[in-house]
Amino acid sequence: MPDTDLRIRLVTLDEAFDDLGRNPRPFLLINIDQHPGGIPKPSESLLERLREDRVSDLMIVPTTLAELDSALPLSRDREKFIAGEFVMVVVTKVHETPERPHGGQGVVGLEERARNGLYVTVTMATERLRACEDHSEGRKMAADTRRGEIFERLQPLLGNISARNCFAEGQKRVEIWYAGLSSYQAMKSVYADMREQLRKGAKSISVKEEQLELIRTAHAIYTKTEDFLRAQHAMSAELRKMIESDDFKNVGLEEQHEMQANFLRERALAQHQELAHNKQSGPSLPQLMQAASAMDLNPSSVYANVLFYKTALDCAMLLGRVERGVGAMLGPDHIKALKRFLAQADEADGESTVDEETEAARRLRDLGRRVRTRAGWEEFFAIAERAGSEFWMTKAL
Repeated sequence: MPDTDLRIRLVTLDEAFDDLGRNPRPFLLINIDQHPGGIPKPSESLLERLREDRVSDLMIVPTTLAELDSALPLSRDREKFIAGEFVMVVVTKVHETPERPHGGQGVVGLEERARNGLYVTVTMATERLRACEDHSEGRKMAADTRRGEIFERLQPLLGNISARNCFAEGQKRVEIWYAGLSSYQAMKSVYADMREQLRKGAKSISVKEEQLELIRTAHAIYTKTEDFLRAQHAMSAELRKMIESDDFKNVGLEEQHEMQANFLRERALAQHQELAHNKQSGPSLPQLMQAASAMDLNPSSVYANVLFYKTALDCAMLLGRVERGVGAMLGPDHIKALKRFLAQADEADGESTVDEETEAARRLRDLGRRVRTRAGWEEFFAIAERAGSEFWMTKAL
């Protein structure tokens, strides 16, 4: 094991679950069948990321695919584990929530933010797609007619949610997202900006693909938010039932902890995939990075498999606000993560094939370029690092 300020321990899967019940934090899985000569050391970049996340006690779990499949389905990371690479698992407490209200209350909290994010994303993407179609045909069609054509194209991406209604509801919320602009002005500005980009050489087909991908991801995030909250409340209800039972109340604290740990390990497996959202068909990290900016939402709130990138996804969300003229406060952790991801994207320039994290870094860099030049960012980082404090950021382009 490397000589670091992290305490690194090799533990069994059961030992890890027991420990994480008391202290949720990231841990590493490694396929022992691929390393008969001994467990490799994690890369220095991975260890540095863990230090930045203030992890001081790192558990590494050497295990087998058979053991893992019976306890902790990996889905998206399955092939990575089979190949013998380290797989990061981030654990958080998601089961201790109050009873979900009944009686027809309106959508609130996280679900409301995800829904509004979907609405506004559909509205603004529609305007960008309208600009693409008008540019491709060399004529400006009546807005309502063109939008009607676009709604038909978007509907398969939105399931049973009406594309037309999404657009209409988004229109009502746009002016809240854009500083000093009415909904009409904000939508007109997005349309005009898109037309200008196309005139300067942006490829219409690439823009269309990007916007359709964004809507598909926004819809996935909204529906998964609903699934996540249902699973979370179902798990909480079962756990509360156990805690209120005489069997639980009549034993000591250590036995109570063991009962809760066994519940989460043995009875909650059916909910795991909804809580973790690590399904093979789920959005990728680069897609979530793009959506965080468009939806004004950090997807790690419901996608536990990207909790390790929570700060970077925060940066994407905050940069979206800055681009919309709202401004945002970036803390020291945001500034450090943003600088690292921008550098990672720069280092990969010229490479045609990169891993998911680097592609996500490229998308974060693209978001950054919408509010500052690269030289402007370097100046910002130099000033912010010297001060070591929060900084209010506004658009500088």
